[in-house]
Amino acid sequence: MMTPRRTAEALVTIGGLIVLITAIMLCVGFILIGVQSTGAFVALTTELMGGGQSLTMILLIALAVCYIFGMIGVAMPIYIVLAVTFVPSLVGATGLNFLAVHLFLIYYINMQGITPPVCTVAFLGAAMAGSPPMKTGFTSMRLGIVLLFLPFFFLFNPALILQGTILRTIYLFALCLVGIWILGSGLEGYLLKVGRLSLWSRPVLVVGGFLIAFPNWETAVIGSALTAVAIALILIRRKTVAGKPTYSS
Repeated sequence: MMTPRRTAEALVTIGGLIVLITAIMLCVGFILIGVQSTGAFVALTTELMGGGQSLTMILLIALAVCYIFGMIGVAMPIYIVLAVTFVPSLVGATGLNFLAVHLFLIYYINMQGITPPVCTVAFLGAAMAGSPPMKTGFTSMRLGIVLLFLPFFFLFNPALILQGTILRTIYLFALCLVGIWILGSGLEGYLLKVGRLSLWSRPVLVVGGFLIAFPNWETAVIGSALTAVAIALILIRRKTVAGKPTYSS
């Protein structure tokens, strides 16, 4: 029940939050005015398309730009500028799907919610749970690290965002689920029906899962082979260890 004392305490808490948010938004406003008035946004997108010949490098730089500006709270302005200048140039030069490129940008602009040092969503969860904020942020990043790869999957194969035939979408979606399951198992160190994974097998499964989820049949075959070999070696080793006789003195 909201007694007069609790009402006063709530008002004090709200006042503190307003002051904190105002201080943060003031800094964000200075940054936004600076990059807009100097034309840094347009110059950045021009350099992205004109200064690099590697599609992978262009996408990685765009990823970093989206993450940094999303982290400091200017998600909407950077998306508008990139959507107007960067997206048409990239689509025209590479033939990538128009919708997939837009979703790629939106995805990484909003990724800062679960990744340190900002991880606003994780900090909110930490405040509710009473857990250490930064430790919660790193835990959220570890649990959600698979999300960092998803935009590359649908960017290079738009069927994953329903920009293709139904059969191809179903096939790639199932393949992507299997790959993400294996990748996540490698990161967590535990695979269903296999148990705890040894140290050497975890990076193998991470690479294998990524290759399976990547929308290309050649990479899927290589990833499946790596995963099958790693699981087979784990099971053979365990069977060998279990079959050894034990001697008691």
